[in-house]
Amino acid sequence: MTLVALNHILNDLSKEGKIFFYGSTALSRYFKKSDIKFIRVLTSLNIANLGKVISNLSFSKDYYFDCYLELDNGIIATFLTNEIQENNDYKYLYNVLNDYQSNPLLNFTYSLNKDKYYLLNDSYHNFLKSKIFNINSLSNINLEDLLDLSLISSELDIKINLNNNEIFNNNNINKNDIKKYLSFLELVLTSKNPYNSLIFLNDVGVLKSFFPFLNNLIGIQQDRSLHPEGDVFEHTIHSFQFLKNPSLKLAYGLLLHDYGKKYFMNRKNFKEHSTLGAKKVVELLKPYGYSNEFIKDVKFLVEYHMINSYFYRLSDTHKKKMFDNELGSDLIKLFKADTLGSIGKLDNYYDIVSKLKKISKLY
Repeated sequence: MTLVALNHILNDLSKEGKIFFYGSTALSRYFKKSDIKFIRVLTSLNIANLGKVISNLSFSKDYYFDCYLELDNGIIATFLTNEIQENNDYKYLYNVLNDYQSNPLLNFTYSLNKDKYYLLNDSYHNFLKSKIFNINSLSNINLEDLLDLSLISSELDIKINLNNNEIFNNNNINKNDIKKYLSFLELVLTSKNPYNSLIFLNDVGVLKSFFPFLNNLIGIQQDRSLHPEGDVFEHTIHSFQFLKNPSLKLAYGLLLHDYGKKYFMNRKNFKEHSTLGAKKVVELLKPYGYSNEFIKDVKFLVEYHMINSYFYRLSDTHKKKMFDNELGSDLIKLFKADTLGSIGKLDNYYDIVSKLKKISKLY
């Protein structure tokens, strides 16, 4: 099923009951953003009525929404059903908020029935003006809510402030949870501004639970003349500022590109860190269930991310074979983000791209 088909179905369903978009979906509609990758639907229709129209719904007790639908373009639609019998939309939404303990994602909704936006508290009014979204507490937030909030931050390029610096209780996040939320994490990693998402997830204390290998990068100090941004962990996250809608391979490549530096903590330089890091990629990504081919491509990005150290020794034939494809293009993007995420001098990058333009149409 495509997004267009889903919209038609939802419009038909709105004649049978209340249909609202909420969370990042509602905000994207408000700002007329068309690249939303995750659709949240609140409805007064029950699951049986939804199932009559949407035959391929999936069900799981692992999430707090009731059912979901995977579209053929990678978009995920989730459905939260609440059959409160209330004609007035505001009263209905306030009752739903009460049922879900004032979950902030439900404060801003868009009604398909009336083509109208509903703002239910002042924080959203402030958000619309300042592009800063304030959250008072995480006590009523589910893990998938955090991921959706991170998508709001990414897709709409806003900052999310947690007013009390509260940390999400992630003591129960285990390997099974990571697999369960993997599709959500992939949406975050490939979103418009993944840096915003990663910063937010780090601030609330769940990023390193999803990607525990990042813990190994904390405290590995680098030459501050080359890396004024901080240690290897800070550099890795900082580099994401310079990626927009990356491929999933590129996102993992950047997350892991300096992992090999953990083996050089007591040395003066990090020579060969790319080679050592590449050797660990299989071990680090296999638990997520990725295919051997996917992991092989991420390994390639990690191993060869130091492009300026070997590029000028390659023949034009070798350069074309290595860079004249989608993976090679991702490698160039990683090189640029890595460079901008450190000292930021792009002289080598521009020179390399200039030479690649002569042998490839990708640049």
